[in-house]
Amino acid sequence: DEASRREAADEEVHRLRQDLELTKNELADVNREVRTMNERLRAAETAATEAVKDAESARMGSVADRCAKSDAEEAAALLTARLEASERRASMMEAARDDAMTQRDAATERLEIEAEES
Repeated sequence: DEASRREAADEEVHRLRQDLELTKNELADVNREVRTMNERLRAAETAATEAVKDAESARMGSVADRCAKSDAEEAAALLTARLEASERRASMMEAARDDAMTQRDAATERLEIEAEES
């Protein structure tokens, strides 16, 4: 009957709101992770640049200089890969949020139509 349909729709809207809130929280976590990775990437890039300058000033005369440059470049590459993974995760979380919002809007529209029909 109408009351049970309305209650089911209300429960669905409540569930969708909870899902949306969870998605928002997860997206905020991902955004924090992206910011952290960006900071680490900048630090690694700075370290790589400094290592390159140091290596160039020493004319790459020693194995230690070459290793330091290589390690810094590897660290920068690793942080770049992590940043890209975080950005992909953020994109997926945004898509999930958008889907939850679409579901919520559809449920709200159904409730409004049912209310108008009754």
